[in-house]
Amino acid sequence: MIESPQSSSPPSSPPSSPPSPSTKNYKLPSNIPPSIYFGGAACGISYFLGIVQRMKETWGEDFHTKTLLCGGSVGSIVAIQLAMGFTLQEMIGDTKYILSQGVEDPCYWSGQNHWLNEYVDQLLAKDPTLYQTLEGRFVCGTTRAFFTHQWHCTWKDNTELAKCLKAGYNIPIYCDYCEPFQGEELVDGAYGLDANGFPHGDETLFIGADQICAELNLETLTVSQMLIPDPEEGFDTLYEEGIKVYDAWDGYLCEKQGKRGPNYPMLMLCWIGKLLQIVYRMICSNIIDTVDSMDSMDTIHSYDSSTMDNIPSDDTS
Repeated sequence: MIESPQSSSPPSSPPSSPPSPSTKNYKLPSNIPPSIYFGGAACGISYFLGIVQRMKETWGEDFHTKTLLCGGSVGSIVAIQLAMGFTLQEMIGDTKYILSQGVEDPCYWSGQNHWLNEYVDQLLAKDPTLYQTLEGRFVCGTTRAFFTHQWHCTWKDNTELAKCLKAGYNIPIYCDYCEPFQGEELVDGAYGLDANGFPHGDETLFIGADQICAELNLETLTVSQMLIPDPEEGFDTLYEEGIKVYDAWDGYLCEKQGKRGPNYPMLMLCWIGKLLQIVYRMICSNIIDTVDSMDSMDTIHSYDSSTMDNIPSDDTS
């Protein structure tokens, strides 16, 4: 079961001496890293929450005010929750709710992101000025055509912020079609991540799944754990894995630049899926326009016929 912050054991202490050069770790942070990045895990999001528990225990409940929270894919949801000052229990409750909705009503045909999109809308409705509050505290990653990662740190309103978040975790076909953001087609931000673009370079703490240069890395996250929501036993299992991953961390930051580039195979699949979605929408739109046009013509013909029937005859004989 999930451990509460009060009952859990303290995190492991960092090593007293620097590691050997062969470890390729280069710096022991004496304070909270200047930025923290949460990557992709899809339905395995509870792994991140186990790490968040340890972070709050280690650095304090308000650590989110002392670092830049960054996110890509579903990690952007964890990052924005932290930036908004959510407690651990609030994050757990909201995450379990989203996963539960995905189990009760999977939305296979309308996109597996349906309930997450609903949550984002509800989240942003709490504060109309959230987009301003988050500036300098939160950044969201997306990928634009075709392999270019980009960070978003300012938004003109909450509507734009919502579109940015939804684009950042959108995997075409698995998710529904995502409308262009600021005139650009975008896909999942974690797939396009380039370690050279971290906000603070190697000093950004990287939290990921199956990522060779992430300081906090879960190597055992399976495809089924990522694709199938499980708010019960699966949630608790991955939560505990997050705690274990944090406890195993030696406290050092790694050299990341040049060691992690875009996931080209997955991005190619994403853009193929996006193209199929665009073509499908065009076909559907043309069919609807054709049907509407035919209905309009039928209405006109019916009107013409009724009008002709009502015209008085000139035959007076």
